[in-house]
Amino acid sequence: MDDQIIATCMRITNKIIELEKIPQEYRTGQALYPSEIHTIQAIGDNGLIRVGDLAHTMGVTSGAVSQMVRKLSHKGLVEKKRSCENEKEVFLSLSDHGRIAYNAHDEIHKDIAERIQEKTGRLTEEEYALITRVFNAIEYTIIEMLDNKAHLIKKQTEVQ
Repeated sequence: MDDQIIATCMRITNKIIELEKIPQEYRTGQALYPSEIHTIQAIGDNGLIRVGDLAHTMGVTSGAVSQMVRKLSHKGLVEKKRSCENEKEVFLSLSDHGRIAYNAHDEIHKDIAERIQEKTGRLTEEEYALITRVFNAIEYTIIEMLDNKAHLIKKQTEVQ
């Protein structure tokens, strides 16, 4: 891959990291960080969903999701419901305020998509397929890097 493409990816990554630090209001009267609203988005996209399934969908650990759900539940945005068949199983859904935030966030995504399309013009199927392939390659490479780092950390802790 060309050095210019890698440099562009790094600049985008750095800007995303900066955005992750800035909370935003989504018509609920409370500021939410991107990680919070993206958890709301994932729950809203899936309806009733278990914590483990949500973690898999979001590509994070169940512990991270549990922590986030606790915050969002405390803010009145997410509701937890125990399964009738298995009391240990908890299903998540959006509260009415959570649904308001979800819809406001969806409007922002649509606006972003429109703004990007204004800058790129309409993509052909071939261009779309190429961009998707490149983003998938970037994602899989990052996953490999994370897996390698996790493996190294595990080895280091075993040695100590």
